[in-house]
Amino acid sequence: MNSFVKGILVGVGIGLVVAPMRGDEMRRLLSERFEEMRGYLPENEQMNQYVQQVTDRVSQTSSDLKDYAQQAVS
Repeated sequence: MNSFVKGILVGVGIGLVVAPMRGDEMRRLLSERFEEMRGYLPENEQMNQYVQQVTDRVSQTSSDLKDYAQQAVS
């Protein structure tokens, strides 16, 4: 889903460069786009939590293996 959001942002950026609008129209368009993307934020938050859990587990496992190796050497 992260790629999807990046794609939306790139599309909006290209749209700004290719077809400039009046300020009020641009603000309305950007507001609509951000409202559309808001629906994806919980999924991104869940993904961030999952990544943090995996990172914590990898860190803990690495620490455990280091302790195990030190015990084996001594």
